[in-house]
Amino acid sequence: MVAYVVHYHTYPENSWWGSGLSNSGVRYSVIISASLAAGTLLNFKRLPYGKLVSRQEILYLTFLAWMLVIRLIQGQETPEDAVDKMFKIAVFLLALTHVVVTPRRFNQFLWVLVCCGLYLGYDCFTAPRSMYIQGRLEGMGGPDFSDSNAMAAHMVALLSIIGIRFLRGGWKSKAVSFVAGGFVANTIVLTRSRGGYLASLVTVFVMLTFTPKGRRKQILALVALGAMGALTVVDAGFLERMGTLKAGEREKDESAMSRLRFWKAGFHMAVDNPLGVGPGNFYMHIGEYLPEDAGRDTHNTYVRCVAELGWPGLGLLIALISNAYIVLARVRRLAAKAPELEECAWNAFGLQMSLSGYLAASMFISATYIQMLWWLLLLPTALERVIANAVIGESG
Repeated sequence: MVAYVVHYHTYPENSWWGSGLSNSGVRYSVIISASLAAGTLLNFKRLPYGKLVSRQEILYLTFLAWMLVIRLIQGQETPEDAVDKMFKIAVFLLALTHVVVTPRRFNQFLWVLVCCGLYLGYDCFTAPRSMYIQGRLEGMGGPDFSDSNAMAAHMVALLSIIGIRFLRGGWKSKAVSFVAGGFVANTIVLTRSRGGYLASLVTVFVMLTFTPKGRRKQILALVALGAMGALTVVDAGFLERMGTLKAGEREKDESAMSRLRFWKAGFHMAVDNPLGVGPGNFYMHIGEYLPEDAGRDTHNTYVRCVAELGWPGLGLLIALISNAYIVLARVRRLAAKAPELEECAWNAFGLQMSLSGYLAASMFISATYIQMLWWLLLLPTALERVIANAVIGESG
């Protein structure tokens, strides 16, 4: 489990220390996934996962099944095999929701994410000037989030998790979280991502709106600390780009206007193809609606979902998102009844912020087949099992 998450963030294939095995044809992800699947199956009867399949997992498996059906109907028109990728991700996700199901394991998993954020943030901080295109950091991280906007979305999601670790830990944990948070926030600034900026605002809004009872002072202190930290890393380039979010400036920004064209075209594509054009096939059909933009992406998770997987696919995605919030709210209610479950409540709060920020950023990236989206949608199921095991442990 740890190896999978670390590989996803460090992506050795692009690093000098991993190029040797990469050139030899060894596929890290395949080996790790196979080992994870084998280890999970061998120890399956010993895992305290309780109910075999949760409602969220049923929705997720239905989504995968629908992808496969549409793939069989529409075929694969591009080299990008979205179905194959999603089924590989499923190996990790189903292991995650059945293995990371105790308070200790869940906290360990979150700390792995914090450490990966620290590594990735430092890597971006020390990136050479050659990695900047028109002043924006590009090409860092693995294939899923090497794009600046996807990187910003990923870091916004990690920042909430890091913030909760800062609040809940001792001085050593606070020190690590503080440094990790600084590097992660700095990376968001380096990407110059307007979607990342808006996602950060959504995260703060959720933080202030759903603050645990009696903890508002702590949250306000965290927001103030984050604001002071932000002031130390923002620069003129970041402020200038964020200024284009104003209506008058946005009309002059070709990047922003092109997104609106893609979204409109994607909607028309979904109207013409109610069942979708097939996973990964948007690129092959956008030229039918925008000939001058043939081969381009939607830059919107929800538009791409409905265009490729049809209205049933979008309906399943919305159901997954809605149920994730329902599960997290239920976890917080159950945890509020028992002081010994306070950690679970804080983790649920952190996931509410992470998921909200990432979903907001997903308005500006195509995250339909990006792993982080699915991690955040399935982690609530793992946390639900954590709280069930915590209750059993206390009663036992």
